[in-house]
Amino acid sequence: MRSTTIKPVAAAVLLIGWLSGCVGAGSNSPVEPLSPDQFPKVDGLNLLGEEIALPAGFEGEANLVSMGFEHRHQEDINTWIAALPEIQEAAPDLRFYEVPVIYEGNALFRWWLNNGMRIGVVEEEARRRTVTVYTDRDRFRDAIDLTNIEEIHTLLLDGDGRVVWRAPGRFEAAFKDMIVDLSNKLADDS
Repeated sequence: MRSTTIKPVAAAVLLIGWLSGCVGAGSNSPVEPLSPDQFPKVDGLNLLGEEIALPAGFEGEANLVSMGFEHRHQEDINTWIAALPEIQEAAPDLRFYEVPVIYEGNALFRWWLNNGMRIGVVEEEARRRTVTVYTDRDRFRDAIDLTNIEEIHTLLLDGDGRVVWRAPGRFEAAFKDMIVDLSNKLADDS
């Protein structure tokens, strides 16, 4: 009799322990367009569970922001992440953010997706810099003047969220010098 009582208790303890490591659902965010050359005002949730208001939450004077719109975009974003060490060595003030832009969903869907991503991203810094936005993706696309959301888009933003440079798709070696030069100029001008 005793072992049958322990199993449900152990299962409950494991479930509570697992849930305590989870992040919340966050919320669906409206899109407040500012101008086509500025990142729109949206709210997101990073993988540490912190609510982040964008673009104000981008902390650098130069912010490289890779936005993905589908799960399959992660592979392309990873090309930017792989290039980061070399870029940041030459532009140490540059901050990088990964922003998955996902259709609005109910709280259970958002909770499930946030925690699924959190399980796959174990480094604290990567969790901090990954800010998920649940919003009207078409309105978001129009607000920032993206040609499409069939591929990722990476933006270099100044400290006020203005777009200084943009590129669709995967990282290319030819981008490095431009990003470094612009980032260092933004840092020097601040």
